[in-house]
Amino acid sequence: MHLNPSDYPMKRFSIRHTNLSGLCAPALLFVALLSGLADAVGTRSLQAQAVQWDKIIPPPEATDVPYAERLVQLAWQNYSENRKFELNILATEKAIGLARAGWLDLLTLQFNINSRTLSSFGDFSVDGDGNQFFPWYNVGVNISPSRFVTVPAEVKLAEFEHQMSFYDLNSQKLHIRAETLTRYERYQHNLDQLKVISENYETSNSTFILIRERFNRGEATLEDFNAASLARIGALTGKLTAELELRLAKIALEELIGMKLEEVIR
Repeated sequence: MHLNPSDYPMKRFSIRHTNLSGLCAPALLFVALLSGLADAVGTRSLQAQAVQWDKIIPPPEATDVPYAERLVQLAWQNYSENRKFELNILATEKAIGLARAGWLDLLTLQFNINSRTLSSFGDFSVDGDGNQFFPWYNVGVNISPSRFVTVPAEVKLAEFEHQMSFYDLNSQKLHIRAETLTRYERYQHNLDQLKVISENYETSNSTFILIRERFNRGEATLEDFNAASLARIGALTGKLTAELELRLAKIALEELIGMKLEEVIR
């Protein structure tokens, strides 16, 4: 089952719902042409915005891709959760075959194994001793009217499940792409933030060393020394926090791509 966006039109102004009784023939022709043009543009817009699912994740053979797209490619390839959606497609495909095999329930095949049949092993002819009461096999047809309703319904349900498995796979593609890019952007932000905070710490540390030397020579007050020391401690705390956030962001990103960032081939 395919969902067509045209089956669920958006609410918008339409000149077709406007009272045109007072317009002359040329005006009516112009309005009709304008209405057709608007519908054509709307249809083309919907078609142009259709998602190309095969481009959500760069294909494995693609090598000349940006670094961020390379991470998306690795996340789809190495994150084991993705395989569940691919296997679900195969499972639902098999389920369709099983549902169609429900028609075989109408056929019955029975074998009789007893002393009489065993004594005449290999002889399927009817003898005069009553072997007709002990046949080797029975073939029959079991007609159940309900199966003519349940089997097509089960097949249709299995086909719906199969179709939904593709929707789930496409949703996972969008999720993996968004999650990978989000974690990468967070990692990049923490990396840039650490650079700024490290520069601030270096400045605070240099200032502290300078104030300490002046304080030892009696050229700075105790209040100046304490202020410089507190500023240095605050900058160091911020630097340690930024380093922690960067490591955590790196771990979260590596969880998806299945390898260390240093091992990613650019």
